[in-house]
Amino acid sequence: MNVACIGGGPAGLFFAALLKRADPRHQVTVYERNQLDDTFGFGVVFSDATEDALRDADPEVTAAMAAQSHRWDDIEIHYKGATLVSGGHGFSGLSRRALLQILAARCRAVGVRLCIGREVQDVEALRSEVDLVLAADGVNSQVRERYREAFEPTVDTRPNPFVWLGTTRPFPAFTFHFKPTE
Repeated sequence: MNVACIGGGPAGLFFAALLKRADPRHQVTVYERNQLDDTFGFGVVFSDATEDALRDADPEVTAAMAAQSHRWDDIEIHYKGATLVSGGHGFSGLSRRALLQILAARCRAVGVRLCIGREVQDVEALRSEVDLVLAADGVNSQVRERYREAFEPTVDTRPNPFVWLGTTRPFPAFTFHFKPTE
């Protein structure tokens, strides 16, 4: 099968690597309009259950992730001067850039063709050249927009204001600081 994946974020890269690993006869190509270092967002956090599922799918990827991850078992919630600690959760996090590098390396190792810095301008032309097109081009998906009538997507915007902040300070727990806003 000849497969094109539009989007080289975590979902597109992992899909491509898993598909090629499942059957090396597949021709799998990932098209990513940006460079791998042009990442949006800076951190990715996985629960133990998610890591278990990823490990079942590809142990080499999760081993590489673990080598670059920070691990927490506790969650700390700070609110109105009080701190609540809840243990036994199991999370790990790593930079999005590191995750993309790990997944791109895995794709290369299993024989996926990566077209980095190449935007697909004509999805219809690409569709005529391959057996399957996977749209993994993110929240502002041009493919989803192109096929809006067929996919009938809906957007459900929520009022939850949330900010993910980065720091060089190490935290002993996965930490949430809640502040009243009204």
